[in-house]
Amino acid sequence: DIKCDQMSRISPDLRLCPGLRKKEASLNREIRGITTMNQIYATLIAKVIQPLGRIGTLSILDLLSQSKQRG
Repeated sequence: DIKCDQMSRISPDLRLCPGLRKKEASLNREIRGITTMNQIYATLIAKVIQPLGRIGTLSILDLLSQSKQRG
């Protein structure tokens, strides 16, 4: 809602705009999702990829960075 965004710029009081609160909450959820994904990647790397050795690690990290850029 455009009016909503303008209001929030004028006044940082989020009570003026309940939609903004919702937006902020979903953003926070996304950020939490990203950190859990990073934890999953870290676990994967430690348990699965490291035994494959350096070449395996590099190729999988390369794949991960490519998929992050797309998403």
